[in-house]
Amino acid sequence: MVAILAVVAVLLFLVGADDRTQNVVQSITGVAALIATLATIRTSAPTAVLAPDTSPASAAPVASPLNDRPIQVWSTPPRNPHFTGRETELRALAVALSADRVVSVSALHGLGGVGKTHLALEFAYRHQDTLDTAWWVRAEEAATIPAQMAAFATALGVDAGDDPLAAVRAELGRRSGWLLVFDNVEDFAVLRDAIPTRGDGWVLITTRRTGAEAFGQVLSMDVLRRTESVRLLEDRLPELSATVADRLADLVGDLPLALVQAASYIRQTGIPVTEYVRLLESRLGDMVGRGYVVDRDGTTIATLWQVTLERLRAGTPAAVQLLEVCAWLDPDAIPLDLFTNHPNELPSPLSEAAADPVAFADAVGILVAFSLIRRDGTNIAVHRLLQASVRATTPAALTEAVALLDTAAPEKVYGRPRNWPSWRELLPHVLTATSYPEATTIDPDRMDRMLAGAGAFLQTQGQYSDAEPLLRRALSLTEATHGPDHPRVAIRLNNLAKAMRDLKRPGEAVPLAHRALAINEAIHGPDHPSVAIRLNSVAMALQDLGQSDEAEPLLRRALAINESVNGPDHSSVAIRLHNLARVLRDLERPGEAEPLARRALAISEAVHGPDHPTVAIRLHNLAQVLLDLERPSDAEPFARRALSIDEAAYGPNHPDVAIRLNGIARVLEALGRPSEAEPFARRAADIQPRLNLSTADGQE
Repeated sequence: MVAILAVVAVLLFLVGADDRTQNVVQSITGVAALIATLATIRTSAPTAVLAPDTSPASAAPVASPLNDRPIQVWSTPPRNPHFTGRETELRALAVALSADRVVSVSALHGLGGVGKTHLALEFAYRHQDTLDTAWWVRAEEAATIPAQMAAFATALGVDAGDDPLAAVRAELGRRSGWLLVFDNVEDFAVLRDAIPTRGDGWVLITTRRTGAEAFGQVLSMDVLRRTESVRLLEDRLPELSATVADRLADLVGDLPLALVQAASYIRQTGIPVTEYVRLLESRLGDMVGRGYVVDRDGTTIATLWQVTLERLRAGTPAAVQLLEVCAWLDPDAIPLDLFTNHPNELPSPLSEAAADPVAFADAVGILVAFSLIRRDGTNIAVHRLLQASVRATTPAALTEAVALLDTAAPEKVYGRPRNWPSWRELLPHVLTATSYPEATTIDPDRMDRMLAGAGAFLQTQGQYSDAEPLLRRALSLTEATHGPDHPRVAIRLNNLAKAMRDLKRPGEAVPLAHRALAINEAIHGPDHPSVAIRLNSVAMALQDLGQSDEAEPLLRRALAINESVNGPDHSSVAIRLHNLARVLRDLERPGEAEPLARRALAISEAVHGPDHPTVAIRLHNLAQVLLDLERPSDAEPFARRALSIDEAAYGPNHPDVAIRLNGIARVLEALGRPSEAEPFARRAADIQPRLNLSTADGQE
């Protein structure tokens, strides 16, 4: 009778457990095993069955041992039925916890929302057949841990007494086959008294903070791989195409919580996926708070980091200010010297911290410690959704970001290759900071300089189509700020005209160049160096239109101005000589062009040195003049030297490199060496279609 009552009690108990945490198959299997065990009992004391633990720490009731085989003590939350990917991480965790130690301790570390908790859950469920005990401790609030450990002691059948942590440690020291999870640890101090030092079991810690190395091996978790992100979305939204899923995953940066939140919002609201994607593209900051995730107790991307940030704001405000400025920059490769080189552009107390290497290292370190940023040497990175969440409440930080970039970015770009590395590093951040609607409220002169500088840099790199909208924005901003006839407007018109020529649209360049010329003539008179620049621009556009006869007098006038004002050996004189030589070639007067081209080369070598990209332009032009004069053997060394300079300056795929390659191919053809010419011509052809480039050979 006692055995029958025990079976009934256990059956009822397991059905209850199924309602809370385990599936029906597991319950039936457990009951069958117990009945089989009881059938072998001839004489036995009654089996005690503990009532379910209703404390928050426990998700399932506990049974005492039966024939030395305990029923599982199991308090883990429900398994995620949509768990996707992470096989590499699960294997790594299994290896780490299988190390030859009495108690194996490992930690999962990463950004909030990256999936640490669900990975720990999946690990527990995959190993439940080898575990007698698995206990889950919600550790974000250190003050609640003793109560949860007291509940664990009760579940283990031991008296917690005045020190539940010690009671649990002692009991687990006598057991094997157990897993103890401390989820979302914020304060590691309490773990020193909570982690067992004896017994054959596993301890798993999940945390956003660095420092878990003191307890065991740390496995850092990143966002999902793109294929895993797509699979997660397709699992929750079967109607989703792979292309749209890929775009959605890209927009939320492959962050698991954000992916789940997005899928939930789409499912709950019925919004078409393409419309949701458009909202993410245009209003990411507004969308990060939308979408209810069932197992996150109301937590969304918008609220995920708020508690941590408020805590940091009270203790280390400089660190929070650093994050706020970074929120308005590109998420990747943010150079730390952007802050340390320009502390006066920053708010206090960040400005003081940026001026002090120790204080700044502390500010960066605290953000790294809480997984709010990643550091890679001299750069840091921030997840794009964390940025969006921070931007929503810190619009003033955009002004500080723009001020930093404006101060750091070199103003001179054209013909200044020494400034290009700085622009290459800052360009993603300039493009990001100037793209926000809020940027329209920023100091217009700062915005103008950044847009114009970014456009100019893109021109030097052969990215003409990307440069055009930036140059047009700079022009519009300058006109609105200073009026239509300001000298800075003439500069912006001139640069846009150059972009039109680069894009093979000289018909659009001519009116822009003429307007710039008229502005400068009205302000400075007919003989000012700025007028010479504008005359040159008009002439180059006319040449592109096949009107070299009209271009020649404009260039001769520009040359006369520069020689008179700047002297015969000025760099501006070299530009006029170079362009006049090109026009004379078009007019089939190469004999007149040669001395001009040689003089331009000599001036540029004297001004810039022998290996400057400007010298490559001069060398190429002289080689083409010599080719026109049917002297290809004289032209070859100039053409090869020009290619060598540009490849060193720009790399192998720049439009100027394509021009030099074509120049050598022409020379080799003229020398009767077509087999040598062919690979140069083929390389040039490969570059130009890929970049959609102009084939102009060296206008300035």
